[in-house]
Amino acid sequence: MMRQRRDVVVHRVASIRGLSLEPPAGTFYAWIDCSELIGNDRPFGSDGELAEHLLDKAGVAVMPGSAFLGENAIRISFATSIETLERAFDRIGRSLEGLA
Repeated sequence: MMRQRRDVVVHRVASIRGLSLEPPAGTFYAWIDCSELIGNDRPFGSDGELAEHLLDKAGVAVMPGSAFLGENAIRISFATSIETLERAFDRIGRSLEGLA
């Protein structure tokens, strides 16, 4: 079941411009690279700003990578139903449309 959820996340992240990830192994968190969206002349100044945007505009809670000593990334849990993941990534995709 977790592998199916992970596969949904991998597929959906790949479909959103500006996001990428290596498929996670042995965990129920995805570390999503957002470096195409963060920095000078980009839509967001930090991964914290991106996380705030996703909460405010998409209603999806993620953790900024900087909370875990990373940068230009977000962390999202896929320990939920596939239906919830699909809805979340629909909203994430809409909220980032045209920004990358």
